[in-house]
Amino acid sequence: QNYIMFADGTSGDARYKGYIAYDHNVDSMNLAANGATRLHIKSDGNIGVNTTTPVDFGDNFKNLNLNGVKGGALSFTRGTNSATRQWDIYTSDSDQLIFYRGGSTDGMVMKSDGTISVNHSTPLSTFHVRDSGATSGSLRLGGNGASLGLELLYDQSGSTVSTIQANPTYTSDAQLLKIRS
Repeated sequence: QNYIMFADGTSGDARYKGYIAYDHNVDSMNLAANGATRLHIKSDGNIGVNTTTPVDFGDNFKNLNLNGVKGGALSFTRGTNSATRQWDIYTSDSDQLIFYRGGSTDGMVMKSDGTISVNHSTPLSTFHVRDSGATSGSLRLGGNGASLGLELLYDQSGSTVSTIQANPTYTSDAQLLKIRS
C-alpha cells in the first residue's frame, strides 16, 4: 500500500489522523479522517462511506453504501446556502426509509412492515396518502393532464366528502366509470 499521511502530532495515532491510501493488491483507495477510513472506493467502482465493504449488487450495478450507527442519509441542497436542505433520504432506528422534505415534513415513509405513507409518518393502511394538511388526501391513477384519469378524493376540512371520479372535467354523457361485482 502507498500512503499520504496528514499528522496532528509526532506520536501514536496523531501521526496518521488523516490519510489517503492506495492498495495495489486490490486496486482500492481509502480516505481517512480522525484516524479511520471514512470513504472506500473499490476497483469495481462501488463506494463505501464509513465501511470498507460496500454492498455489492453484481456487475450491472454500482453502489454507494452509507453505513452509520443509525443507517445512512443523502441530503440534497441547492443554491449558495448549503444549510437549506431541500430533500433528505435516510434510514431510522426502526428500519424505515424516510424521504424528508425541507422544513420539518416527512414527504414519504416506507416502514419495515412494507406500509407506505405520503406526507406523514404513520400509515394507517398499506398505502396511505394525505395532503399537506391532516384532513384530506387524494390519489390519481393514469391520465396525462388535470382532467384525465381516475381520482380518489377524501376531504374532511368541512363536511366529510369522499369522491371517486373518472376524468373529472369530462362533460360527455358517455359512461365514465364502471363498478363490477
